[in-house]
Amino acid sequence: MVHDVGKGQCAWRDGLLGEVRTGMRVERPPHRNEGTLPATRHLPAWFLAGPVDGHHARLAHGEKLRARIKAMIKNPGDRNEVIARVAARVPEITPQKPITMPEAMALGRTDPVAHELLVRMLFSCVVDADRLDAGSHFRPTARVIREDADMKELATRFEERRLAKIANSPSSPLNDAREDIYRRCLEAALGEPGIYRLHVPTGGGKTYAGAAFALNHAVAHGRQDDADT
Repeated sequence: MVHDVGKGQCAWRDGLLGEVRTGMRVERPPHRNEGTLPATRHLPAWFLAGPVDGHHARLAHGEKLRARIKAMIKNPGDRNEVIARVAARVPEITPQKPITMPEAMALGRTDPVAHELLVRMLFSCVVDADRLDAGSHFRPTARVIREDADMKELATRFEERRLAKIANSPSSPLNDAREDIYRRCLEAALGEPGIYRLHVPTGGGKTYAGAAFALNHAVAHGRQDDADT
């Protein structure tokens, strides 16, 4: 909820009203910092503010994010005023009780791999929810959440199209290596759920191989949609 606190800035709202009046794009100030600050204050670990900070751009490197947070805390400017203005209408952005993490998620505070996966999953959730909410606003009668996907069918269609695309590719050491990487990913897809890493240099076909792994891993474990994988 805090990710859009910065829209409480007068300049941001003035820009939005200007667009409504003129029908033209009006430059508005960035609004991520006003959300990052309360996220840092109320979440149990500073790095969890990353998804809020990057929800309209990309995740920042940990050290860059830490430096930006420290600078905001030292010199908040008028951000506290904006936060207070929004909190008067949406008090949930400043919870009175500490936010605690489930035990499994708390591992991210000490385990670098769990930390990275947790931040990336939260980032995906924030971006996805933000887009779905915007879609519902602009198209209130449209269906914005699709039916569960048939992963087995998708995997079959994916393989058919891949084979069609490479049908005329000449035999070469590089293409042979790509095919070997692809087959190894299909074999790995039958493994138990967990963390898998694909170390392949540029040009090695990791886009196809990674997608095939994801689809077939979902099939192997009875997943129905991408939210489960």
